Amino acid sequence: MPKLPRPLFALLCALFLALSALPGAAQWDGWDTANGRLRPVTAGVWTVLPPQDARFGLSIQALAMNRGGRLTLSCGPGDARPELVLDQYDGSALPRPADAREISALQVALEIDGRPFAAVLAYDISRRRWSGEAPWDAGFWDAFAWGRMMTLRNGAGDVVSRFQLRGSRQARRAVRRSCGL
Repeated sequence: MPKLPRPLFALLCALFLALSALPGAAQWDGWDTANGRLRPVTAGVWTVLPPQDARFGLSIQALAMNRGGRLTLSCGPGDARPELVLDQYDGSALPRPADAREISALQVALEIDGRPFAAVLAYDISRRRWSGEAPWDAGFWDAFAWGRMMTLRNGAGDVVSRFQLRGSRQARRAVRRSCGL
């Protein structure tokens, strides 16, 4: 059996240790660059992020199951209408207009454990994302905190994305503290 030179053996050992410290593909569903840092994320886990924009107090976000996009809710102090953003969506349940005039508003529903909450989204061609505001009340936030699954549906009732609600209770507490909702 041939023997490896010591420097090559040491290099291979260091490489093995470095690679074993990285998260495995089975543990993580994607990578996010929130706040300029690359970090692994798991689908369905709601994460509280500090503000990236001075207009908003904080953002909470989660990746959809089966790579169905990323949903972000952002709000500021006293803001009764948080911003809703769906990006990284590659499915076919929401149309992607070639021209901004094609779709001015699209009715959708966020359904938490079977209970629907209406929202209106518009597609931003330059940023390649859906965004809008929704007047959600305490009923939405309570369902969000205690629910198990949230489904985003288009106006026809077709499933756009599904989000587990792991970590939603902590996210709800953060929204209550920062935004007063």
